[in-house]
Amino acid sequence: SLHAVRPIFENNRTVGVKAIQGGKSWNLETQQVVVATGIWSTELLPKTLNIPITQKYAHALKVPNTSQLNNVIVRDKMTIIPLDSNHLLVTSIEQPTQKHNTDEAYYRQYLLDEITQIIPSQKGNTVEQHSISHLSATPDALPVVGKTTVDGLQLATGHDALGITLACETASTIVGNIIDKTTTNIDSRFSPL
Repeated sequence: SLHAVRPIFENNRTVGVKAIQGGKSWNLETQQVVVATGIWSTELLPKTLNIPITQKYAHALKVPNTSQLNNVIVRDKMTIIPLDSNHLLVTSIEQPTQKHNTDEAYYRQYLLDEITQIIPSQKGNTVEQHSISHLSATPDALPVVGKTTVDGLQLATGHDALGITLACETASTIVGNIIDKTTTNIDSRFSPL
């Protein structure tokens, strides 16, 4: 399969992408590139663009619902959702402010302690499943979608936890900019310009 690895820029315009297929690498000419690589987007951009993308970690735990909780609980940065399987899904999004954010054992225990403070009857619970995701975010919590000051370069990043929710509108904006040369409402509100 063909993989586009990095956009190529000359004189503040997009001229192509470096591609790899079957261990061989070459440059493909193009006039339009969309960078939609989440937290790693800024590594692919020209240094002249200052896009304030920061990293967040999303943690999700699945634990037995020993408290028989039936309602969703939302507290600060944590959401507890009862599942049909007599389990709870516990989600939390954190800025990487402490070195433990990617330490699974530490964060698993931290979340278990937080659950116990909210629902004391969940004390002593065990984690059946834990996952960590990397999210890209912006200081104003709005994604960065649309044209940039580099001719032919568009961004679709910084969606935080709303990537799937905003996917259709993001795609519509990017396609409108490239094919129809139109601008939608999302383009002006989330524009990197």
